[in-house]
Amino acid sequence: MLGKPNSSPNEVIVIEWKVYMDFRAFYSGNALQFLASRQLAFSELEEVVKRQYADAQLALISSSPVHGIANAASDIDLICVTDDRQSDQSMASQIYHNEHHMEVVAFAREEVHNAFSQLATDAHKTTAQKLVAFKQWDKQQAVSRKYLERLVCAVSTDQSLPYLDSQKDLSSIWSVAAFDDFRQSACFSVLAWRSGEYRAAAAYACNAALFLMNATLASHGWVNSNRKWTLLRWDRALNRHGMLNDDGLARAIGQLWQRAYPACRNGLQGAGLMQLCELTQLAEQTFACEADYAALKPGIERSAASAFLPGVDFVLTDDQQATLLARLDVPELSSTRPIDLAEQSPEAAACLLRAARAGLVSFSLKDHNPMQGAHA
Repeated sequence: MLGKPNSSPNEVIVIEWKVYMDFRAFYSGNALQFLASRQLAFSELEEVVKRQYADAQLALISSSPVHGIANAASDIDLICVTDDRQSDQSMASQIYHNEHHMEVVAFAREEVHNAFSQLATDAHKTTAQKLVAFKQWDKQQAVSRKYLERLVCAVSTDQSLPYLDSQKDLSSIWSVAAFDDFRQSACFSVLAWRSGEYRAAAAYACNAALFLMNATLASHGWVNSNRKWTLLRWDRALNRHGMLNDDGLARAIGQLWQRAYPACRNGLQGAGLMQLCELTQLAEQTFACEADYAALKPGIERSAASAFLPGVDFVLTDDQQATLLARLDVPELSSTRPIDLAEQSPEAAACLLRAARAGLVSFSLKDHNPMQGAHA
């Protein structure tokens, strides 16, 4: 996914998207290989599903088996699509079949149709609107984000992939969401470093690297939000599948990870911080979102603050969490670029970091109400 930023953050960013590998063959081939290793057949999966849901119109296998990352302990995740709504569709049934642990979840055909229709609509929105749609998705749709991404790559028992055509729409939104998480973590890392929390800075930098790996993979079509598989998928995308070129961005991500992960023991050094700042600038250019984040100028929300001790405020957030915050006159930020946050004084950085951890200031485009909490 490559492109140039538009002049206005309110304009829809059109980024060239292409399939970097044959995902239809990739997912179906992985499913076949997994079932062979478990000595199972597609017909057995269909029988298991129909014993649970007699009116199942589609039975599909998804999750780690189709991504080629399942191991001997992996469950077999099945999804079925029915004509009518199931009262327990949001709860997965736990089933054992010939010593294999399986989970089956059901959704009505109408629910699936509505979810993919909304996904197609959201995929053409602005960056900020995509993030809001992503954040609100589970509250508005019967098919959660978790199962939506599983449906896209799911292989049916007739060995078709009925929802793969929605991969482009899913990639468009999921990559933006992962990038936003990356950028938040980068901001947290810089503020932690300026505050003297050098090990925390390293941990946040590790988070940033993982989120950017996930965003890059998603932008190339390979969407999987389970973070425990990120490093494995990244390695395979680079070295086995030929999905990623060893370009400047991929190299910079790998270099940050190699520096930040060991630094979790003793703390991130200044060279690592600069590496993170440079990576953020390169990533914003690659993902064509410089203008969007340039417009982000958050300030600390103190409307619910009360004096507690000299120089300290007691703040109660909307979700009834309490925090103590130094009564510093920290003005609204004119920039959230990590390189600019690194210019904050240690006192201001510590105040901003504490406020961000409490959800009183946000570095995310999707947090229009920062009192709901920041994610890093």
